[in-house]
Amino acid sequence: MGRRAIDISADGPNNDGIDPDLARDLAVAMGITINGLPIINNRLQISGLKQMPNYDHYFQDCVIGGPGAFMVVAKNYDDFATAIKRKLLFEISQAPPPKQPLLVKAAIEGQRDCAKGINDKRH
Repeated sequence: MGRRAIDISADGPNNDGIDPDLARDLAVAMGITINGLPIINNRLQISGLKQMPNYDHYFQDCVIGGPGAFMVVAKNYDDFATAIKRKLLFEISQAPPPKQPLLVKAAIEGQRDCAKGINDKRH
């Protein structure tokens, strides 16, 4: 069987459906890798709030997963085209991005709320 991957690009936390970490864990259990491209921005989310601080940490802790999973961060909407090209090159070449400093895991900071966007929408 060939490589199986899901690519997720987003600018805010999940705001509907099951928690993203549960969906990720189900996909990973089926042998699917999830790579990501979080877009950092100042636009108001569906909740009316600004984007959560350290959105890239949310992506790392709640979205990406599986063997060789990685993400490329778009620093803003203008950076999206460059970021998606970089991400596609890494995926096609099957070469991981250059080593980046590891983000502080939520386990150290305290539990990250992977259902934050869903919970914000309900209020």
